[in-house]
Amino acid sequence: MTPVEQYRSRGLSEPIRIHAGLRFHALLWGGGGFLMLGSVIAMEEGGALEQMIGAFGFVFFGVCLSILLYALVRGARRGLLEISGDGLYMSHIGIVLPWRDIGPAWIQTVRQSGMAIEDVGFVVRNADQHMDRMGSVGRFLFSISRMLSRSRKGGVLDWGLHGLLAAADAGFGSHRQMGDALEKARTMAMAEPGSVVFNVPVPLRMGISASDLLGIINAEVLSRTEPTQPEADGRSSSQGA
Repeated sequence: MTPVEQYRSRGLSEPIRIHAGLRFHALLWGGGGFLMLGSVIAMEEGGALEQMIGAFGFVFFGVCLSILLYALVRGARRGLLEISGDGLYMSHIGIVLPWRDIGPAWIQTVRQSGMAIEDVGFVVRNADQHMDRMGSVGRFLFSISRMLSRSRKGGVLDWGLHGLLAAADAGFGSHRQMGDALEKARTMAMAEPGSVVFNVPVPLRMGISASDLLGIINAEVLSRTEPTQPEADGRSSSQGA
């Protein structure tokens, strides 16, 4: 039974858990090793620009792989991703984000070399309160999201990030799409003070498609949204008449 089939038949009476499978391990060990090796080769054999990109890649991919390893260890029992009646659990941050503090979700698509990478993002309210419950890795990731979500458009951070994306892009043009994603995240976070925009990393949701995960998150968010009061609306209309 797929996760979406389980949700349609049982709702969240039983948690939906996504555990590490072959695709996750192939990405972690095969893809991660390839990227690290490529970064080392660029640093040793490339020109000045290639060496700079290689050094950036070595640090960036090294941090990413470390976080994935941490998520794998933390998710051994509970899974990399768990969707339950309590909220959304991701092993790399180590806590459950309650539904009451999760805003609408959306899919941000980045296209590169004929491939489409779909990222599921969502708003997290009361971010500072949740950071207090996290370990060092979760606080680090949330701090980055908060910094990017609340950065000033055209500021030093904005220019620096766009410069790094352009330098590491190698002519594919995806840095412009990533810039658009950053602008959308900034707009969503500014609409609700105290919130940040976070995402479900692709490796952690390899057992469920982006569209299915999006549907489940938004269905749960909407089911917990307080309905409008038609009685009050009716009284206002009659008084206005």
